[in-house]
Amino acid sequence: MQFKAFHTVSDIWEAQLRDIESAKHSILLEQYIIEDVVGDGIGRRFVDALVRKAREGVEVRCILDAQGCFELFKNYELNNELAAAGGKVFYYKTLGVTNVVTPARLFLRDHRKLLLVDRETTWIGGAVIGERFRDWQDLMVRFTDAPLADVCGKEFRNQLLRLQEKGSLLAPLQKVDEETHITGNAPGIGNRFCYEELSHAIMLADTSVTLVTPYFAPPLKLQRVINRRLRDGLEINLIVPRTSDKRLADIAREGYFEDMLKHGLILKYVPGMLHAKIVVVDNEWMSFGSTNLDAISLIFNHELNLVTRNADLIAEVCRIVRGWTDGLERITTETCEYRKMSALEHFLGRCVRFIA
Repeated sequence: MQFKAFHTVSDIWEAQLRDIESAKHSILLEQYIIEDVVGDGIGRRFVDALVRKAREGVEVRCILDAQGCFELFKNYELNNELAAAGGKVFYYKTLGVTNVVTPARLFLRDHRKLLLVDRETTWIGGAVIGERFRDWQDLMVRFTDAPLADVCGKEFRNQLLRLQEKGSLLAPLQKVDEETHITGNAPGIGNRFCYEELSHAIMLADTSVTLVTPYFAPPLKLQRVINRRLRDGLEINLIVPRTSDKRLADIAREGYFEDMLKHGLILKYVPGMLHAKIVVVDNEWMSFGSTNLDAISLIFNHELNLVTRNADLIAEVCRIVRGWTDGLERITTETCEYRKMSALEHFLGRCVRFIA
């Protein structure tokens, strides 16, 4: 399996655009956020590239979340231009008036990030598209591997078919080879494969676990697993941005830290916005992709992760993680942001921990 890991969002975009421009047969894109689709914004560059390739006869199919891509969703001119060129865009929508009586539908989002080019090149990770994300750190891995592209292509087309037929969207769990498979979450009991697999992997860890996530608000089962393994003496490293792009999420996460730090959690705050979603167990098992370690991702959203025991890939991702954390101090109960929060913020954090 050939791969290249990218960790700077602007570099990810440029490499993805090169792959799109080089496409000869097909481009399959699934994305949660595309912004800045007018003017000279990065979103417009992606849309224009897709239109050009569609006009050349390349199959262009996109699955986009209507809420995250709302600027494009409401832009009839661009949608018509892409359709006239031969491309097809399908929006995952839960934006109707029924949300007034069923507000939980607002949390049902297609949060997956996947790009497939010519049944050979596969991009999996967490990066979104928009100028405000340009300086973020994230993780996307570009694979040149026909079996992986085949599995991910079938998953994309199955997702597309379900959208067209307005059927239930199911979570993937598909083997690629003896070392690698894809997994995910979808709303509803029986569709939370990523949630279950992450919980089991941490529960069975022998020596260490490293968690990288922009937002940390684990649902009850994962919270209990982490707390139990901390009390067992397992080394658990948690890496989060000191300040993310969501203040409510930052407030919510801090309520978990005080007790976890007392039981040995190794917590590090990264300066700047870190948007990667990575879990490494015993330096032998890894899951990464679109899934945050919070209830919205693990219970409500459609997510897609790649799970692997490929030693070279794990070593490369761990090298990137060390680059984010080298030289950073270990946070204690006295230096965590929780200590700086007001009583009102503590209360608010408890109220929003499952929806922030």
